[in-house]
Amino acid sequence: MTLQQLRCFAAVAKTRNYAQAAQELYISQPVVTHHIQMLEAELNVKLLERDRKHVALTPAGAGFFAEISVIFDRLDEAVLHARSSAAFGKTLSVGWHSSVQVYKLPEIYRSFHEKYPDTLISVRDILPTEHSSALLNGQVDLLFTSPLSLRNINNLRYTTLFKGWCACIVPEGHRLSGKELVTAGDIGKELVILLDTEHSPREMDKLQQHLRSSCPEATFCYSGSAEHTLPMVSSGMGIAFMPNFVGKGYPGVDYVPFDYVDPDSFEYGIAWDGNNMSEELKTFISIAKEVYG
Repeated sequence: MTLQQLRCFAAVAKTRNYAQAAQELYISQPVVTHHIQMLEAELNVKLLERDRKHVALTPAGAGFFAEISVIFDRLDEAVLHARSSAAFGKTLSVGWHSSVQVYKLPEIYRSFHEKYPDTLISVRDILPTEHSSALLNGQVDLLFTSPLSLRNINNLRYTTLFKGWCACIVPEGHRLSGKELVTAGDIGKELVILLDTEHSPREMDKLQQHLRSSCPEATFCYSGSAEHTLPMVSSGMGIAFMPNFVGKGYPGVDYVPFDYVDPDSFEYGIAWDGNNMSEELKTFISIAKEVYG
């Protein structure tokens, strides 16, 4: 299997037209056909159905196209990353997920750039389930994360930036807004917006399990991130439960303390691979700790 075979298949899958795919790839149509036939023969799977007027993906072809599209996206990222590194000399890759630290990033970046104007900061959104692997495989140099999102691997290092408490997030003027402390018994039949499994850090999984077991009358729905959840709450669609530092300052919502205490949460910091230190990485961590105080 060659990269050219995959590119030919992807071009036809995208355009549904062999001639147009050949034009985009700057090769002849018979060459496109040959590469796809070779790919299908190697896989022993029919990827495309073709007649004189139409080209369609088989079910196997549709699944294969979805998977290799991710690979091509990563390949394009790698090319851009290499070119940027060559242009700037050095690159520091920063990973994070959700809106937790966004409001502080401009200050951190500004201070770092003053010290290292020739180092490019590259930013990646990393799912909580991939935090440890992203550090170990070199996808990022450092990562904003919670300690529970990291597997117990000796060479990973972590430092705390800040801690918080569990908040019940409600629309302004909601019946729970004026309470000093919200309990599970106060939730009643509210619609509670949770994070889906793929986007939920481990500390949120524990909180959400507590909510599902402690609020039997509540209705639950799911969101992919805090960026999706907070507008839903602000518009009056439902309420949510998160650390008080998530989405800090979001308009139209109130943060009310929730009666939930877990010794493992809620904490946020920076993690890195202890085998992959640099002066730039050390400086970035130092700046972040200073900014968060």
